[in-house]
Amino acid sequence: MSAKSFRRKTAANRGPLYINRIRLGLIFFFLLAIVGSYDAFSPLHFRMTLGAVLLMLAYALLQSYLLRIERSPRYLPYLLILLDLTMNLVVTSSGMLNSTLQAAVVVRAPTLFVANFFYLIYSAFLLSPRFTLFVTAWGAVCLGAVQVIAVAMGVQYSEESARLGTPDQLAASVEVVKIAFFVATGLIVRAVIGLLNDLNDAAVAAAEQAE
Repeated sequence: MSAKSFRRKTAANRGPLYINRIRLGLIFFFLLAIVGSYDAFSPLHFRMTLGAVLLMLAYALLQSYLLRIERSPRYLPYLLILLDLTMNLVVTSSGMLNSTLQAAVVVRAPTLFVANFFYLIYSAFLLSPRFTLFVTAWGAVCLGAVQVIAVAMGVQYSEESARLGTPDQLAASVEVVKIAFFVATGLIVRAVIGLLNDLNDAAVAAAEQAE
């Protein structure tokens, strides 16, 4: 194995460890949010949210154990990031199934939307531009699915809603911009990973020539 490949592999091997630490921190935050907002949950939303978060906790602890004994399959960190995005979709959609008003409120709420950016950004720790691009695409699909569920629940889209503050309507332009912003962020992160890999390769090549 060349020095360049060795250094890149070593850095990528640390990625799953950092990712899982962030994941566990997010799970802790989610559990606090569930406890603090218990009265605001419908029974269905509470069960699905708690179930999704406990599932995340289970596979995060499994990943921690496998990393500690150095038996984690190579594909597992990639799969778990996609599961993170999917669990976020499950939690978001479960809060939209009670009424049109609730669906609009959940789509408008920032917390679950912002969580997608954590998953996107920590996918960069695997140092794979191609995978980060795939995460971007899957995240955009999940965000689009939220809009489809909103439409199915009877939410209407009107540019007047932003000005009038209509609670059961959404501004189509705002929702499109949210998805576009997520995609743009993913493309930027992908470009940064590629740049870092190129700089690493150049540094290794310069070191080898200096020897």
